[in-house]
Amino acid sequence: MLKQKFAALTVAVLATTMPARAQVQTPASVDYDSFMQQDLEGRIRTFNQVTPENRAELVQTQIKRWVEQNRTRLTPEQLKVMDENLAYVTADRYRQPMNQEQMAKAKEVEARTAAVFPHEDMVQALTIRATYISKKN
Repeated sequence: MLKQKFAALTVAVLATTMPARAQVQTPASVDYDSFMQQDLEGRIRTFNQVTPENRAELVQTQIKRWVEQNRTRLTPEQLKVMDENLAYVTADRYRQPMNQEQMAKAKEVEARTAAVFPHEDMVQALTIRATYISKKN
């Protein structure tokens, strides 16, 4: 009964928000530096509006900059895992819905990453919740 009420509420919320979403101007693309200057809510909103290609580019840039910033303290195994994460982050990763094979691959990559990195490093290297890293000249 509770699940049915929740499902009905979810459908009602989606139905009422769909027209509003259609009216929202969606950015075609946003660069990493502009994106990361937003607060977390703005990042989440923007990330959900841009193309899968742009999402992948944003995450790839964060990974690359984080690795460069931390390279001297990373082990060869950690560098290899970050290369694997970088290769995994493609536009296809952000297309919905993910199939079972893609979900299994995501869990494998996450498990290998968690085996060699503390949680905070994973957040900083791999997510839009990370701290902004400016480009080195």
